[in-house]
Amino acid sequence: MSHPRVDCIQLMIVVENYELIGGAVISSDLIFNQFQSYKHLEQADLLQENGYGNFSYFCIKASRRKLGFASKVLRYIDKSKLPFWLACKPTLVDFYTSRGFRIVVEADERNNAILCTQP
Repeated sequence: MSHPRVDCIQLMIVVENYELIGGAVISSDLIFNQFQSYKHLEQADLLQENGYGNFSYFCIKASRRKLGFASKVLRYIDKSKLPFWLACKPTLVDFYTSRGFRIVVEADERNNAILCTQP
């Protein structure tokens, strides 16, 4: 059984020398992040309705962090000229804002921050 809108999902993988380094899920229609606050959910829905793709489950293998792989992935999606949004831990906000994302909703005690690229 599959989701009726499964064709709107892209899986991105990061490979170096045949080794899987990381990956992400990009969706133009589905929201993969779960939010407990109404404010966070409402903002996520609004971004999605306004053409932003959801960039989620982005990870880089721990032993390969701080080597530029994440920045390369973000440059790649930036070249698409499509707007994206994501939810991230407060500890990662500086990483994303230094790469062109802006804060839409600050993190709180139960929810990650929501950030987006410029449209």
